[in-house]
Amino acid sequence: MGRIAAVLGALLIILLRPLITIRLGIIDGSRIGALLLQPAEYLSIKNNSPQVPSRIDLHWCSEPVCNPQLQKIIKRRLRLPPWPRFGQLLTKGVLFWAHGQSYHHSIYPTTNWRYVTRQPLQFELTKDEELRGQQLASVLGIPPGEPWACMHNRDPAYLNSALPTTNWDYHDYRNFPVSTMVDAAEELANRGYYVIRVGSTASRKISSSNPKIIDYANSQYVDNLLDIYLNSRCAIFIGCDSGLWVVPYVFGRPIAMVNHTLWLNFERYFTQPKLFIPKTVRSNQTQKFLSLQEILNGEIKEAYTTQMFAHAEVTLINNTPQEIRDVTVELLERTSGQWVADEEDEELQRSFWTAISAFMVLPQYDNESPRIGAAFLRKHKYLLD
Repeated sequence: MGRIAAVLGALLIILLRPLITIRLGIIDGSRIGALLLQPAEYLSIKNNSPQVPSRIDLHWCSEPVCNPQLQKIIKRRLRLPPWPRFGQLLTKGVLFWAHGQSYHHSIYPTTNWRYVTRQPLQFELTKDEELRGQQLASVLGIPPGEPWACMHNRDPAYLNSALPTTNWDYHDYRNFPVSTMVDAAEELANRGYYVIRVGSTASRKISSSNPKIIDYANSQYVDNLLDIYLNSRCAIFIGCDSGLWVVPYVFGRPIAMVNHTLWLNFERYFTQPKLFIPKTVRSNQTQKFLSLQEILNGEIKEAYTTQMFAHAEVTLINNTPQEIRDVTVELLERTSGQWVADEEDEELQRSFWTAISAFMVLPQYDNESPRIGAAFLRKHKYLLD
């Protein structure tokens, strides 16, 4: 019956096309980044565009859903019928009957993330959710009124447990050990912050005896609402190009991204004022670290799998504990207004973005542009050769 209903629905959408356009969008519910970013982008673009009265947008969320609480928050702004399988069949039916013509309009054809930061917050917690989040955070060990920073490292634990039938080795190059974040965590704790290692699961525990450093990802207190509360209310977020960073991003929290690897579509990726430091790239043949020109002028720029980097005969080197600590301090001091700009650093910054712009068209930023970490760029000046 479901297939028959989907076919009839698809035909109805096509027949109604002269009078009204019905667009279909399926949100990827399996990962928290896509689950939140796709609706946020959609709403931001919609609010920034002329309204079309003769258009209806229908949304479905694919299963499994990684965070039902986040789905509940999204439902307050988008209609998400509880029939994801029907939505998928309906979309396939429209594509089949329309033969790829304009009857089918995908809501999420691309991702242009800069729209998200041009708008007021698209999603918010209710008063009850806020109160419950405070209570859960207190049980976790964060006293009421105390500030906290969130830290997140990418490892294979989540995908291997949530989607075990898929081989995720193809992007193992994005992983890095949580041990490299301990120095930064200790620095934040010494400055009066509670530090929460976030994530729904992790393969290794964070090693610290400091009571202000809490390994939430390996605790008994992991909770769907607390996942959102911690990352949307943190003072700062230190993470990586794994999907959890989208939560503080959409909720407007200051972000520093470490161990960045996605040179592919770099111009689309860096559309929010934030700090970042990339993994360095070392040639397997010469053991030489590569410059931006060498990275962006060949197949390395297009690489997005472990196998592609191996084929390019390069190794990605994780950021050191000191590098992560330095960019954490920079984010904290920039956020608090204590950062003192150095002219040499500013010149290196300009040179970096000039070098980047020779290989891609960078977006026009409304406010402050993203920045590569100052201490990192001083250390790795060869990137500008």
